[in-house]
Amino acid sequence: MLDALICAPSEGASITGDNSRWQQAPFNGDYTSSIFVSQDPVAIDSVGADFLMNEPTVTENNGALRNDPTVENYLHEAGLVGNAPSGTIYTDSQGHTVTNLGVHEHWCNSTEKLYSRNLGKDEGIELIQIIK
Repeated sequence: MLDALICAPSEGASITGDNSRWQQAPFNGDYTSSIFVSQDPVAIDSVGADFLMNEPTVTENNGALRNDPTVENYLHEAGLVGNAPSGTIYTDSQGHTVTNLGVHEHWCNSTEKLYSRNLGKDEGIELIQIIK
């Protein structure tokens, strides 16, 4: 579960009305007021990263998202754990090699926000928006 009820613009920042309203759709200048859920811990972080890295309110206040090309390395590593980019062989608590931790992918673009399953594929992430 990813709590996005009110999002701070950066780590340690004070939350104000001005810096916690998100510009991108579907928030459109309002609070995020959202909870994201998934059974896949890598997928939920991937979706959260897409939202964070494409939100001007966040990127304007967080240099790591603008300037650090390694900010997503943990997602690349987790999504490809069976053939990890670092060359690390991951094992579980019983010493068995781990081959899958979850799915990492990015949406098609920040306007449509479509992932593989939204685009008709059988596997991958599917983002479903429920508005109440």
